Amino acid sequence: SPLEEEEETGGDDGEAGLNNPNSDGDPILAAADATADDADASAAAARTLEVEPLAAAAAATASTTSAAADEDEAEEEDEGYEDTATPEEKLTIAQYFLLNAPPGQFDLVLKEVRALLPSSLIDEARLQGIARAYNHANYRMVGASSGDDAVLACAEGAVDGRATLYRDAATGRAFEVDHARGTAKPVEGGPAETTADDASPLDALRRALEARVRRYAEAAKADEARVATAVYVTERAAAGGTLVIVVRGERVNLRNFWSGDWVSVWTVRAPPGLVVPGGDDDTNDEPDGPTTTTLTTTTVAGTIKLRAHYFENGNVHLQTDKAHPAATVSSATDRSPDAVADAVVAHLAAAEDALQAGLESMYADMSEETFKAMRRVLPITRTKMNWNLSEHALSRHVSSLA
Repeated sequence: SPLEEEEETGGDDGEAGLNNPNSDGDPILAAADATADDADASAAAARTLEVEPLAAAAAATASTTSAAADEDEAEEEDEGYEDTATPEEKLTIAQYFLLNAPPGQFDLVLKEVRALLPSSLIDEARLQGIARAYNHANYRMVGASSGDDAVLACAEGAVDGRATLYRDAATGRAFEVDHARGTAKPVEGGPAETTADDASPLDALRRALEARVRRYAEAAKADEARVATAVYVTERAAAGGTLVIVVRGERVNLRNFWSGDWVSVWTVRAPPGLVVPGGDDDTNDEPDGPTTTTLTTTTVAGTIKLRAHYFENGNVHLQTDKAHPAATVSSATDRSPDAVADAVVAHLAAAEDALQAGLESMYADMSEETFKAMRRVLPITRTKMNWNLSEHALSRHVSSLA
């Protein structure tokens, strides 16, 4: 009935009024309750804002602590690492790096090796020995920066087999060489050159070769290259003699990340039948013309060694050794020192030109031959790639329309 519904409604209102007397009562009290509720929510939010930075800081501290612990653990592992290489093995590795130092970079390699090894492992005497072996193997120019004043530190130029005393073949002056630092100091009053009479056929041939080899090297060298030449008499005998020709060129440009050198060494076996004007046949006390003998041929054998290093964003080495067997370069038609020297220099020049031409041909054909051998002829699909850009553009356009 309506009365019962009203009673039920009134009962609900009464119950609500008992539970929350301000809900249907004074609106000011209701607003106060709402404000209190907002204050409680703001306080909770504030507590949350306070807690979150503290939690973040605590997490960061924990991460730092963990990283520090990892570093400590890594340090403990490093401290626990056992170096099993013996000093002899370390020295062998260091010696390998030094003996294979690229042109003009021995000092740089030495600096890096010293930074990796204990200072006591490579003492001065051992270092000089390693540097001497490197210099002899590469006919290193030491001394002044220009090739004109440089002396070649090589076995052929060593005086009496001494480790640090070398002779300039052209001038006969002796130099004290510091192999490790690449310096040479003239020795005043040094030992005299033990050679025969300057008028001998072998010495005349040496001088003729020296002049012609020097002219050839100067004409063939590139700009900014250092060049040194030498002709040594290594054997004297009644049946003739042996001379060694050295042609060395070096160009170093470390600022642009490259360097290279060229060493050409030739052994000349000269006959005793060289004709020297003003010779003496020993039949009287007067010089009565050139002397003659039966051996009339000169043989030349040599080796050309080329090294190049390019290290911009990489580390590329080129090392080439080309050996030339003995060949006859003169005959009995003209046995004068000048004629023999011309024939010898023409022979070595032809050999060096052939090597240079071969290298240029190799680089020219590299993209067509070498690189093709290093990659697939066809892709995995076994079909050639169509490089017509117009067809690809048309295909994309048709696909977009579909």
